[in-house]
Amino acid sequence: MCLCCARRWRPAIQVCGNTSGLKVQELKRLERLASRKTPTDYVIGPELARALTELSLEIHRQIGLLIDRRGHISEAVVGDAHRVVLPDLSAYRQGRDRLC
Repeated sequence: MCLCCARRWRPAIQVCGNTSGLKVQELKRLERLASRKTPTDYVIGPELARALTELSLEIHRQIGLLIDRRGHISEAVVGDAHRVVLPDLSAYRQGRDRLC
């Protein structure tokens, strides 16, 4: 793999949480949604927020995304109709002021 491809290559997006009962098409849409990149000057881009909302309404479940500072989505989390349970975040840098 050349250097320019190595910089662009990212591992597959992990979809976790309450995925049981979702159709194959819905899972693929969620994976495509999670493979997008959001602008670094926003928490989430307007297009991604709209697509996330539309998919959430369709599947009647809440969806969460873990987005790094560069705008790359590392995980997509599917919850139920009332809440999303975040996965173990011990692999991510954490500090006292990080999530405030």
